[in-house]
Amino acid sequence: IALLRAAALAGLTREDLLPDYPLAAEYAFESRYKRMATVHQHGDSYFVAVKGAPEAVLPDCTQIAGTQGDEPFSPEDFKDWLQRSDIHAAQGLRLLALAAKTISTPTEPVYGGLTLLGLVAIHDPPRGDIRAAIRSCRDAGISVIMVTGDHAETARSISQAVGLADSGAGAVTGQDLAGLSETSEAEGHRLRKAAVFARVSPEQKLDLIRLHQKAGAIVAMTGDGVNDAPALRQANIGVAMGIRGTQVAKEAADVVLQDDSFTSIVSAVREGRIIFGNIRRFAGYLLSCNLSEVLIVGLAVLVGLPLPILPLQILFLNLVTDVFPAFALGLGEGPEDVLRQPPRDPAEPILAAHQWRKIVLFG
Repeated sequence: IALLRAAALAGLTREDLLPDYPLAAEYAFESRYKRMATVHQHGDSYFVAVKGAPEAVLPDCTQIAGTQGDEPFSPEDFKDWLQRSDIHAAQGLRLLALAAKTISTPTEPVYGGLTLLGLVAIHDPPRGDIRAAIRSCRDAGISVIMVTGDHAETARSISQAVGLADSGAGAVTGQDLAGLSETSEAEGHRLRKAAVFARVSPEQKLDLIRLHQKAGAIVAMTGDGVNDAPALRQANIGVAMGIRGTQVAKEAADVVLQDDSFTSIVSAVREGRIIFGNIRRFAGYLLSCNLSEVLIVGLAVLVGLPLPILPLQILFLNLVTDVFPAFALGLGEGPEDVLRQPPRDPAEPILAAHQWRKIVLFG
């Protein structure tokens, strides 16, 4: 959308260009190569348009567009444009390199021999509520990790802006994750402590999830693309984006966010903890009430006394003094510090030993 808006500001629209440049072929984006290309017929030749990560596109460029025409793209130019990319990425901008060339047939290789047109810097700021949401996650005992395909400097800048990483912290890149499945215990511990990962492939996302699961962590993973589907399936809780997420990602996930907001995940955790606590109180109250009825009748029978409460009275107790207070307990709004309590063990039953002791005591 940002690219289309930039073109519209220059008086260019896709609808006006396509009649003169009809699409002849498309080379879809692949996260492994971090670039894509389209081929358009123009007269007797074909125009190739390429966009992608600067470090993926710049090595394929042999010329650069200048005011007086195309000029040679030297190794010094390569270093200079990479440095420009790093400078903009450090400001939290997302970078794309644009390049083009002309070929005779649509089957010729599209990458290589390209003319660099320039860099596009896209400002995609994080939402204003992210910092508070991350703080709430930490209070709740949840570690938040950023795993992105963006430039390392972009990831580092955004992570600092949202309070995810300290000012001196760097990002672990996909190159550092090569051979992750065979990493040592010390290296695995270092990677589990890292909060920011950049230029990560879908396969490496999958390996990162397995690394944390191997250490006993419960992993929730958010994703929206087709390539995220394996990682969403591998995670204990796969969370797909409902607005910009692909259908494949939604089908692979356990939860779909209707508003694509990270804050909604925090709200869901809070509501989930409240619901679980209400179920515990609901069950504990009913069982303690029923236990008291069983005890008083049982003890009376054992010592040969007449029944202290009649069946109709038991029915009255269950309907009036049990049901309505239990409903109230089941609809409680939960304590204010519910997100500051430590996570519970997922294997822990609804009524653990502590709850049973309370039931017996109250009964």
